[in-house]
Amino acid sequence: MADAATNFPLEQDFPIGVPMKDPVWLPVLDNALTGEVLLRSAKCLFMGPDSALECDGYHKGRGGKASIIGMLNFTPRVVCWVVTQVYFALSSKQDWNKTDGEFNYEEFYWTIYGLFDDEDFAQRILGLWDKVVLGNTTSSRAAVAAQPAGPSHLEQLKALRAAKKLAAAATTATVNATTTASATPVHAVAATATGPAGGA
Repeated sequence: MADAATNFPLEQDFPIGVPMKDPVWLPVLDNALTGEVLLRSAKCLFMGPDSALECDGYHKGRGGKASIIGMLNFTPRVVCWVVTQVYFALSSKQDWNKTDGEFNYEEFYWTIYGLFDDEDFAQRILGLWDKVVLGNTTSSRAAVAAQPAGPSHLEQLKALRAAKKLAAAATTATVNATTTASATPVHAVAATATGPAGGA
C-alpha cells in the first residue's frame, strides 16, 4: 500500500554574497537533494510516468524500471545520476555532452556524490528517496563510502555542518552532566564521603 504524500520544501533561499562560513548557509545543505522536482523525476524514471504526481511509493500495474532491475533501495550514485539527468533536462541542450560551456557534468556528479561522506546526511537522504520513490520505509543501511575530493565551497559547507554537530554534541553532554549531578541524592554523597556505616 502506498504511503501518504511527502511534504516537499516549498522554497529555498540561497544567500548569495554571504561568506560560506556563515551559518545562514546551513539550511541550504540541510535541504539538499530533497526538492520536489528531483524526487518526482525519480518517481517518473523508476516507477513510471503515471506515478510522478502520486503519493509515496505509488505505481500503476508493474513496478516500473525499479521492479525490472530488482531495485529495492537508492544508492548515492543512483541519486547523483538522477540529479545530473534532471539538470540536463532543464538545460537548453538537445544532445548530451560531458560539458556545457564551462559547466562540467562529470564534476557536478562527483560534487553531489561528495555530500554523502556524512553518514547522517546519507542515511536521511537515501531514506527519503526510498520512501518517496519506492514506498520503502523499513530499509536498513550500512555506512556509505564517499568520494573524498570536492570543491572548496562544498568543503566549507561540510566544515560548517561538522562544527554544528560538534556544538550540539557538546551541549547535550553538558546538559546530561548537569542533570546527573543534580539528581544525585544527598545521602549518596554523604555515604561516599564517610564510607559504609559502622566502618572504623
